[in-house]
Amino acid sequence: MPKPRIGVDVDGVLAPGRFIPEEMRTIEVYQALPPIAEAEVLQDMARIADVYVLTARGMASDDLQAWIYKHYALSLPCFTEMYGAKKAMFARLLELDVLFDDSPKVLENLDEECVGVLVANDHWPENAEARQHGDFEHVVEDLEEALEWLEEWKDGGKVRLEGI
Repeated sequence: MPKPRIGVDVDGVLAPGRFIPEEMRTIEVYQALPPIAEAEVLQDMARIADVYVLTARGMASDDLQAWIYKHYALSLPCFTEMYGAKKAMFARLLELDVLFDDSPKVLENLDEECVGVLVANDHWPENAEARQHGDFEHVVEDLEEALEWLEEWKDGGKVRLEGI
């Protein structure tokens, strides 16, 4: 059986998801952000799935790959400047099975082939509101819970390429 293909957002999923004023959005500021989870969590995800990083951050993919390698000891394909519908379009192009994101708007734009999983982010009012109203079937609190969800989902055999 092929490994599932998953997408993971950065801010609010791999790194703290707080608002950074536009004038402060520099490589130095982004590179100084700590990871949210222990490295083993993302490493475990990468063992059971092909992981792609999709972020709205306006930075070079190489800089983001360096940050991921520094904090998670992984070399993953990264796609930057993925805003809203553009991120959903890339999820289709990459044939993702699952996307973990803290943006309700991004997840609402996904096609039915990709399962959207909302990652909790109390720094973002739209996220808290969507969780409070139960707008999403799949919600996790953090990356550790995302890994648990992925393991259960994968065991259910729900991979896009199943049967090929």
